[in-house]
Amino acid sequence: IPADTGNALASFMLGIPSSTSTTLFLPTYSFMHNYGLFVEDTYQATPDLTITAGLRWEQPGSLSEEHNIDAVFVPNAPLTLGNVSSFTNPVGATVPLKGVAALVDSPLHPSRREESLHWKIFSPRLGVAYRFDSKSVLRAGYGISFFPSVLDQDGPQLSSLTRSATTNQNSVGGAIGATVANPFPTGVSPALGHSQTGVNNLLGSGIWGRGPDQPLGYSQQWNLALERTFGGSSTASLAYAGSKGTHLIIASPYTGSGLQLNQIPDQYLSMGSDLLTPVPNPFYGVLPAGSVNGGTTTLKGRLLMPYPQYPLGVLQQDARIAASDYNALQANVTKRFSHAGVIQAAYTWGKLISDTDNTSAFLDGQGGTGLVQDHYNIKAEKSVSQQDIRHNFVANYGLDLPFGHSQMYLSHINGVTNAFVGGWRVNGITTLRSGVPIALTANPNTLSEDFGGGTPGFGIGSGIIRPNYTAGCSKSVSGNRLVRSQQWFNTSCFTQPGPFSFGNEPRVDSGLRAAGVANFDFSANKSFDIAEKAKLKFSGEIFDLFNHPQFAEPNVGLGPSMGIVTHQSSLPRTVQLALRFTY
Repeated sequence: IPADTGNALASFMLGIPSSTSTTLFLPTYSFMHNYGLFVEDTYQATPDLTITAGLRWEQPGSLSEEHNIDAVFVPNAPLTLGNVSSFTNPVGATVPLKGVAALVDSPLHPSRREESLHWKIFSPRLGVAYRFDSKSVLRAGYGISFFPSVLDQDGPQLSSLTRSATTNQNSVGGAIGATVANPFPTGVSPALGHSQTGVNNLLGSGIWGRGPDQPLGYSQQWNLALERTFGGSSTASLAYAGSKGTHLIIASPYTGSGLQLNQIPDQYLSMGSDLLTPVPNPFYGVLPAGSVNGGTTTLKGRLLMPYPQYPLGVLQQDARIAASDYNALQANVTKRFSHAGVIQAAYTWGKLISDTDNTSAFLDGQGGTGLVQDHYNIKAEKSVSQQDIRHNFVANYGLDLPFGHSQMYLSHINGVTNAFVGGWRVNGITTLRSGVPIALTANPNTLSEDFGGGTPGFGIGSGIIRPNYTAGCSKSVSGNRLVRSQQWFNTSCFTQPGPFSFGNEPRVDSGLRAAGVANFDFSANKSFDIAEKAKLKFSGEIFDLFNHPQFAEPNVGLGPSMGIVTHQSSLPRTVQLALRFTY
């Protein structure tokens, strides 16, 4: 065996691993208290005009932990590390050191809560109904609804204070430390919990935590609808509905929210590769020696970031800086027939615009896309939402078939024939829906890997950015959907942005949409009278009656598989048969 190369099999036989690691977690016991009051009154202003008004007050609470194992990030708090309270950055400006991870129930953050309480939360609601005549009603409504203070996988259990990692490394030619028999010869580092030492240990690495002072998110909703009855068996309505979301949370790639605060300001991106120039490190000797900014020199760009003491990132949870707008036209028709028959059809044309999306998009096959790439320019993130469904048509029906005894047709057949022909009811649901828009991603570049660009799950190195779109290039391709499944859109229109640049592709591309939905469900059932008090009911249900596959979203990341549809989002045709005996 050549010297200094080692042999993996020999190490295995000797019980010498290349490395060992473990993470200890402290249990957390979170709690919160919230309160609410609501008053409502209905006023009959005239025989034809009804007004309903309500007001809700609430205090939505904020998470606390029983043993105060939690910390928040205070972005503007002054900080002194050793004798460093300010430094001269590479462009010659004197920069005061600021931004501190603060324990809850500490002098810097006296509250035990992650977030300051909101006491002035009032939500008015107003509804008006005006009857033109006995068949026509005009309805209008407006209301404000505040969201809970927690809307995602958030809380003290995610605090860095709840866990501690221990790692041992064996190197070829070096002294043997960890073995299979004794994987942690120097012991395991405990999680420190509510400890200033635990907070200080975050210096030189990264932090995620809430900002304690944020506005509470809310939604304004309004609608105007005209309803009319036709004859005694049909109704129809035509409505406009709108909503506006304010102070919405910023989504992240994991099941939660997050905004990378430690992003290099856009004004320095023009420096290009000069950002990688090594310069003397003002934090040498005050940050841990093995940390990213702990050596004698550091990269010029790292000293231009807002919080160089946390070089692996500052991820603010539940950053409420986003917004949304939704407008829709809604039409609905209901027709009732004899024999307990009914047909309902509803159509919605809508448009949803936002600069964030939901915090569990992975459930919709959209995880890790459509995220903020530049938090200094949130306006540039405004686009259609990944949840924008432009057209949605749903029809459902249920009908007792008019065959057999006491029915319109074949009423005089014998009992045996009636047992097979009469008493059937059929039901169905038809859904026709346009596809959701697609959000494209580029490969990580230097900006996202080293200088905080994009939205990370946690830390620098995983920020998600977008590609460049070539102006004038047609994104569409021809062919039926089976042909297009191998290239759903023209991938040659998109290229990797430069190492220090953001892509110009929109956060979500309204011109690129996944396949829509065309689904038909059907059921039939019949009851058999066996005796006076005994019945047998047969049911047959078919989901996706025509076995029409719903294509999933194509691959959206730059690379050889971009634009290829690799699976379907629906189940194949499913048939269920059931018998139910009652007595």
